[in-house]
Amino acid sequence: MRTVFLSVFITVIVTVLVALLLQSGVITFPEKTSATASKESVYDRVLRTETIRCGYSVWKPLMWVDPNSNKKMGIFPDLMEEIGRRLGLKIVWQEELGWGMVVESVKTGRVDMA
Repeated sequence: MRTVFLSVFITVIVTVLVALLLQSGVITFPEKTSATASKESVYDRVLRTETIRCGYSVWKPLMWVDPNSNKKMGIFPDLMEEIGRRLGLKIVWQEELGWGMVVESVKTGRVDMA
C-alpha cells in the first residue's frame, strides 16, 4: 500500500514540476525557422515539375546501361518507366550511384529515389 502511494505521489510531483517548467519557459520547443518552413518537399517538387529524378546502380539483371545507346535496361528501368507513364510523370535517370551513396543521395536531394 505504501509503495503504491509513494509511486502516485512521485508521479504527481513530477507532473506538476514539468507543467511549471513548461509554463515558465524553461522548457521550450524549437519553432520552425524560415529555412525549414520554406523548403519544398520531394513530393511537392515532383508534382510541380512532373519529373522524378532517379539515381541508379548497375547490377544485372535489375539494371544495366546499353553501351551503344546509353539506354537504361533491366527490370528497374522498365518498372520506373511504367510507373511514370501511369502517373503522367517523366523519369530522368539523374546519375549512377555507388552502393554507399544511394541513401545519402536521396537524403541530400541529389535524386528523388534510387
